[in-house]
Amino acid sequence: MNQKLLLTITGLLSLALVSTVPVKADTVLVGTTLTDTAPEAVLCPLGNGCNTRLSEFTSPIAFTIDDIQVVIGGPAAAGLSDDGSFQVSLVTQPGTASSTTTPVGSGVLPINEKETEGSVSQVFDFSGLSIPITAGTEYFLQVAGANLTWNSSTPLLGTLGAIGEQLSCDPSLPDNQCATDIGAYNTFDGTYAMTISGDPALTPEPSSLLLFGTGLFAITAAAISKRFRRKR
Repeated sequence: MNQKLLLTITGLLSLALVSTVPVKADTVLVGTTLTDTAPEAVLCPLGNGCNTRLSEFTSPIAFTIDDIQVVIGGPAAAGLSDDGSFQVSLVTQPGTASSTTTPVGSGVLPINEKETEGSVSQVFDFSGLSIPITAGTEYFLQVAGANLTWNSSTPLLGTLGAIGEQLSCDPSLPDNQCATDIGAYNTFDGTYAMTISGDPALTPEPSSLLLFGTGLFAITAAAISKRFRRKR
């Protein structure tokens, strides 16, 4: 078989394989609507320190997070001088010695002492991320801040993952029980307003692999046959 013909066939088969593999598209893993949110989940109670709040989620497939959005509102209480800053993180196994934290980003909601409670809200978009998550592992999106709310909303349907418990904990409790005792966490009845998006881990379809493998086998068989005829 002519060498140029071999290269042409190989190239066509490779092109066929690439064209039949689904293209990665930015996909919502879990989330809620980001409009018509309610400022119910206070990040900073007046009587104590500032609550951190966590939204649990899992996925049955491996996934790479590249974008996270949260809806932050405020002020939680009028007349306070907090600057509206907050931090977003991804946490595993909260309240245990094995807990890990991956920073996502930080933001500032522009509020002042004259604002009335819950009068300001904004969608904050943290893009350009590259955070791989493992199939079946429990993760928690965590938000911490002062005199703010992580607004609540209605979960989206038809996503690749599942939203679990919505938790909160006050790290100012004695000995920071949030870091050492999952029992210190309280549940929240609503769902924190957020979306987590990225790329699912995709693999070639079986039919594509079969096509490519058959083509390579045919090329190899032809080359062996040609060499055998030359030796004769």
